Amino acid sequence: MGHAALLAGSWGMLGAAILSARGCLRCGAGKLTIFSEPASYPVLQQSIPEAIFQIADFREWRFRLAERHYNAVAYGPGIGWPDDHLDMLGALFNCGCPLVIDADGLNQLARSKHTLLSKLPPLTILTPHAEEYRRLFTGMDDPAEVARCYGIILVMKGRNSRVIGPDGTIYVNMSGNPGMATAGSGDVLTGMILGLLARGYDPLSAARLGVFLHGRAGDLASDHFGEESLMAGDLPTFIGEAYKELTDTLK
Repeated sequence: MGHAALLAGSWGMLGAAILSARGCLRCGAGKLTIFSEPASYPVLQQSIPEAIFQIADFREWRFRLAERHYNAVAYGPGIGWPDDHLDMLGALFNCGCPLVIDADGLNQLARSKHTLLSKLPPLTILTPHAEEYRRLFTGMDDPAEVARCYGIILVMKGRNSRVIGPDGTIYVNMSGNPGMATAGSGDVLTGMILGLLARGYDPLSAARLGVFLHGRAGDLASDHFGEESLMAGDLPTFIGEAYKELTDTLK
């Protein structure tokens, strides 16, 4: 079922790594390795005992990526601003496996003044909300044109989130509810897409399915807790039920 690599978490932001990891594993990834700073070890190992922990030593994981130990990689949730982040992103671009970039990874791309955007591998998945999109693509108001220009997949998070393919085709998601507009919800989504990529879904299918299941899990969580009380940590609990609904429908 695939081996996923998640580069996430930093001091004060380990929740992002935990939420993303739970989303990944609940989407069926066979194995998950989390790369994070040394101080993260006790928290992550206790919170996600199913995952492998590795210290985010740049030389170590760059070597492992080059050796194709992983089927998919996600970068960014709560990772902060490591000193060597530009080198890290450059290494990710050369890893040869499907890639998701979210959160601080998007902020780092925006800070690079487009020098890294032009080097994005084809079919890389970026998951910006509206403000992150504006920082990334200043003056480019048409996300479909951006996806075509860079040959990437955009997951435009928000009400009726849109997945935009590299040919500019726009897929509008109809699952989800306002209660999901809460901190950490996007971290869960990133993990879900990562898990689907690791399992072998092509990037566009992984993005579309991940967005739908994320929204449907949110609807089920809302039915249980109510929109006002919904937290991002509730979403992974309902991914399995959302997935079962879908597979039962297809039988």
